[in-house]
Amino acid sequence: MYLYPLHYLALGDSLTVGVGVPTFDPGFVEHYVCLSKQTLKKCIQYKKYARSGATTGDVLNMLHSPIVTEYVKHADVITITAGGNDLLNAAKIFMQTGNEKIISNVLEQSQNNYSSIMKRIHHMDKQKDFII
Repeated sequence: MYLYPLHYLALGDSLTVGVGVPTFDPGFVEHYVCLSKQTLKKCIQYKKYARSGATTGDVLNMLHSPIVTEYVKHADVITITAGGNDLLNAAKIFMQTGNEKIISNVLEQSQNNYSSIMKRIHHMDKQKDFII
């Protein structure tokens, strides 16, 4: 094993929490860490900042937390799971109203939020190279 561990930060929704994907039991993040350890032959330390039901806007807001900001700055690997709840919420409104515009509005807002998430991460004072 490599002397220095990789630092992994997982941001997101229920998938990051560990809900919703039985094939990745106990959860996506733990599965990813296990596969990464086997493949890279490195120790991996990880943190999760996630909430079931989180939208892309919620993940963007997470990046304003000082704790999350500090972990982002030191992360070697960052994963983000978000967007599904944005679409599910829009689908519920569409089913009630029949207004197709809600879907395109949510897709546009989600894309804008992801763009803002990426910009925020890339503009942080990162201490080292990283992947998202």
